[in-house]
Amino acid sequence: KRKIVGKQEKETKRTQNKQKTKKETEKAVNTMMMNFGGTFWNYRSCQVSTVIEELLSKPDCDLDELLDDEDIIQEFKNLNPKLIDFLDKEKVEKLIDYITVEPDPENDDHRRCYKYPFVAFLIFFFEKKKKKKSEKEQKTK
Repeated sequence: KRKIVGKQEKETKRTQNKQKTKKETEKAVNTMMMNFGGTFWNYRSCQVSTVIEELLSKPDCDLDELLDDEDIIQEFKNLNPKLIDFLDKEKVEKLIDYITVEPDPENDDHRRCYKYPFVAFLIFFFEKKKKKKSEKEQKTK
């Protein structure tokens, strides 16, 4: 019985160590990705997207057109004033719908099913991250 109990204890410890190592690895990978992403976004922050500026200057500018542009996330992160002014209550609700309302794969295209919810999520994520960062800065002052 001692051998069986000893084996079970060893297996339990081995399993716990594997789980601990897996969590530590995931944490390290997430940290590396956040650091890489932060460096990438900081580098790009000095650039201005002329495509988005052109879209925003059109009187019939559509939210979907903006979400199709590859620089939209960076422009939100940079708090582009024209882009912020463009977002009224109706457009913010549409962004929330992209995240919360499940699309119909048979009737909606790929952008509505995958791209728009992802981009909308990132827009809200970066906004929340900026708020937390500014709150921490205010607390340290």
